[in-house]
Amino acid sequence: MLEKTLENSERETVAIEAYLQIIRSKGAIEESISDRRYFLNKLSSNLNGVIQDGTSFRKAVDKVIEKMDMNERRFCLNVAREFYPFWMDDIKSVVSMSIGNIFNLKLLRKDTINKELTEVWSSIETFKFEFIESWPLNGYLDCLKQLDIPKPVCETRLKIAKIIIRELRGNNHFQEKDYRFAVNRALNLFLRNETKELFKKVSREFFYFWSGHPEAERFIVYDDSNSSEHQKKDR
Repeated sequence: MLEKTLENSERETVAIEAYLQIIRSKGAIEESISDRRYFLNKLSSNLNGVIQDGTSFRKAVDKVIEKMDMNERRFCLNVAREFYPFWMDDIKSVVSMSIGNIFNLKLLRKDTINKELTEVWSSIETFKFEFIESWPLNGYLDCLKQLDIPKPVCETRLKIAKIIIRELRGNNHFQEKDYRFAVNRALNLFLRNETKELFKKVSREFFYFWSGHPEAERFIVYDDSNSSEHQKKDR
């Protein structure tokens, strides 16, 4: 499909056309195809000249979505995930995706991200975490309980931490920049400023558990007057 010897600018062009061709063949409407092309053209300029690997791709995506409207960012991340194997010339993954019909054909820029937050929030409890992922989550929850923080607040904070860990899946380097990228991606799920601030607070204190700080519990901050901590999800 994509030749490794292609110049980078041509590499992106060929990858975009291959991706959109499959999306169109699967039945995506023209508005959705146009929206995807709009984002991928912006992404292409940041991919031109970079090494063809996951780190370079992730950095390019993060750079582009920083300039996008908040309500469009989740759309962009979904398109980026679908487009990634095309850009990597991973034919096996592309074929698997096509056979499995996992493309989101109804994806539109104008869609809000509330639906995805609802889905993530309700499904995170049944998400299967590996041992290395569960270790900081268990440590964080234990410390919250030791501080006599109310159970609903503990559950809310733990869910936020789980969302962050889910975004970090596959990254075993434990570097602060990787954690920051994951937090920024997950933050796009939340719309209300009050809930965003709670997410940021939890992400700051959970970082010390994720990174294995010996005194991580010292960084937990709880204000029982903060009513947003008792809410189940962002609306």
